[in-house]
Amino acid sequence: MTQINIFLENKEKVLHTDTLQDKVILNIDEARSFCVGYLSKLHFDSKYKIEIEIKEDSNSMNIIFDKDVLLNREYIINSLINDK
Repeated sequence: MTQINIFLENKEKVLHTDTLQDKVILNIDEARSFCVGYLSKLHFDSKYKIEIEIKEDSNSMNIIFDKDVLLNREYIINSLINDK
C-alpha cells in the first residue's frame, strides 16, 4: 500500500490524497515513473518535487508542486464538484 499526498508549495496545503492498495513504491525511480502516468498533462508540465517515505507496513509519497495559481484553482474546483 502506498499513500500519495499532493501538496502545493512548502506542504502548507494538501491538494489531494490518494491511497494505492495494489501499488508499492520502493524507491525514487519507481516514484518518478509512477508520476508520469499518475499526473495529467497539465500537472506534468508544472514543476514539482517528490519525497518518499518507506516503512515496513506502508509507504508514502509526497508530490510537492511549486506555487501555481491555476493548479490550486483546479484542485479546489474538482474537490467542490466531487464532494457534491
